[in-house]
Amino acid sequence: MIRDKIEKTYLSRSVEASENVERCDEHAKRILSDRNILAWILKYTANEFKEKDIDEIKQYIDNFIHHSSIDVLSKEPDFSAISGMNTESNIPNEGKIYFDVRFFTQENEPDYRKILFDIEAQNDFKPGYDLLPRGVFYCARMISMELDTEFETKNYNNLKKVYSIWVCMDVPQYAENTITEYTLAPRDIHGGLKIHQNYDYMSIIFICLGKIQDKSNKLLSLLHTIFLSNLSVNMKEYILEHEYNIKMHKEMRKEFDNMAGLGSLMLKMGIEQGIEQGIEQGIEQGRTEERSKNIHNTILTMKDYHMSQDEIVKIIVGVYDMSESDVVALM
Repeated sequence: MIRDKIEKTYLSRSVEASENVERCDEHAKRILSDRNILAWILKYTANEFKEKDIDEIKQYIDNFIHHSSIDVLSKEPDFSAISGMNTESNIPNEGKIYFDVRFFTQENEPDYRKILFDIEAQNDFKPGYDLLPRGVFYCARMISMELDTEFETKNYNNLKKVYSIWVCMDVPQYAENTITEYTLAPRDIHGGLKIHQNYDYMSIIFICLGKIQDKSNKLLSLLHTIFLSNLSVNMKEYILEHEYNIKMHKEMRKEFDNMAGLGSLMLKMGIEQGIEQGIEQGIEQGRTEERSKNIHNTILTMKDYHMSQDEIVKIIVGVYDMSESDVVALM
């Protein structure tokens, strides 16, 4: 009876958690699609913008910024047809994919090449495969989507460079607080061919956030503040305005509030799931040493959610009917 109840509650919470993660992803995409945030990302990732200031970069970003929760075919249909900015790519015999945030930078200077961008919010750094080939595939899709919109086969010189930039929020320790670019570059095997100047047609960049904020890099620090810090929305608003000159408009504030609410809900659900898993495993194994191990794992889960020792002890004592000293011994 107890086990059946645990299985039902665990399953229902797992489904609910999955739904909440998806909703959190949508709020993250909307935040990432803000022109101010995009300007900071370009400043610290795209070589073409590293020498420009933030306000100048914002002028390059076109007004049409799309994220995958929007059906762009029902909005600005002419723009979708002309510029290939649809967030959905459905090529016969190749399958359908969705880009999180798509936009392009305008040609404000005579020698400036138009560039197409895809920004991906990625929670799972190891989804069963390496993210790099997926990034290459996304770049390849963006390039193939340019045919008959940005260039024709009679003039491949009009092909535009593409960027696929991945904001990774849950990464292993070795990858924390890193920004890495993979790009096309020539390698002279024999002699030197110098006629090709525009060879960098695609670039994949991984922005890997850390559990501990890296204040030595302003982009990593900004994205950590937005997505990983436990600060209140009001405090985040203050930091964005005073450290990054980003004013939190009404729509952005709404996304921050919704994301914070879902984060608190998932925190509570994660703790409850950890406790339920510990109880279930304790029933199945029925041995004192295994029970202690399971309780210890539950405690580790609660620590991951930054709960204080007093909070952990209080919950474990109530759930497992243990003394406070026994709980502390397992911490």
